[in-house]
Amino acid sequence: MKLSSLLPLIGVLIFLYLLRGIDIGKVAVNLARVNPYLFLASLALIFITIVLKALRWKKIIASYGIDFPLGRCTKVWMIGFSISLITPGKIGDFAKSYYLKGKEGIGKSLTTVMVERIIDVVIIFILAILGLAAFTAIYVGGGFLLSAVSIIFLLFIAGIMAFSRKSLSYRLLSPFYRRFAPVKYKERVKLIYHDFYSGVDIIMSNKRSLAVPIIITLIAWFASVFQAFVLAAGMGLQIPYSFLLMVLPIVILLLVLPVSVSGIGTREAALVFFLSFIGIQAEAAISFSLMQLLIEYIGAAPGFYLWHRNPIKLRPI
Repeated sequence: MKLSSLLPLIGVLIFLYLLRGIDIGKVAVNLARVNPYLFLASLALIFITIVLKALRWKKIIASYGIDFPLGRCTKVWMIGFSISLITPGKIGDFAKSYYLKGKEGIGKSLTTVMVERIIDVVIIFILAILGLAAFTAIYVGGGFLLSAVSIIFLLFIAGIMAFSRKSLSYRLLSPFYRRFAPVKYKERVKLIYHDFYSGVDIIMSNKRSLAVPIIITLIAWFASVFQAFVLAAGMGLQIPYSFLLMVLPIVILLLVLPVSVSGIGTREAALVFFLSFIGIQAEAAISFSLMQLLIEYIGAAPGFYLWHRNPIKLRPI
């Protein structure tokens, strides 16, 4: 068994460790007393956010001159969202490229999803740095966390710049290609590689086309924070919207790490830590996290259904 396949167990172990130190009865009480109307309002905001992100993906696809209707984009985005919930590091997002490859090659289809993911991560990084700066100034003092996230962000940007240059990425990836790509798939891998970078060239030649997706990402992000705020209010938790704006980007960044499935363990640990600074007990923080997970799975239910109706037929590349 590969070590990487065991990484998601880290989140489970963290979750079990947290459960050891709390009153599970209180967690159950907190979950049971949620306001049903605010719960439904929070769920509605999940679907609004999904449509916004589908619109963003449509705008990115449109930069390739492809007409992919918003309704179809929304269905495919729902499928990607549902798969991302059950895969470490949300890598299931890239399943969306499978449903687009009929319009374009798999390389360019992957580019659209990669661009969407990069926009997401860059904005979350920036918001996390701003949030950490505010959080440390108000609640902690000292800048270790801020410095750590800033360094990771700079490394991330350096990685994007490196792999956006085809010649540089070729030098970096060639040793892996020669050593690990099976002989019978080498030509196919090479075609996907060149197709991917032809998609990158299209995006880079029309940077203005990214302005609208970036704006939509910001709107979707503020809607996501408001969704969490409404859910917290429905559970009787006094969490200011401004506080969620500070800490949720950091929590979301942790969910990108491939050490859990559906963020189980990592999200709970992060929320227990941050919410303790405003006097919210661990039981309430874990209840809030579990209710958020339930909301996400209900929101993903249509995606699971659509995925079942139109499954990804895996075959060798």
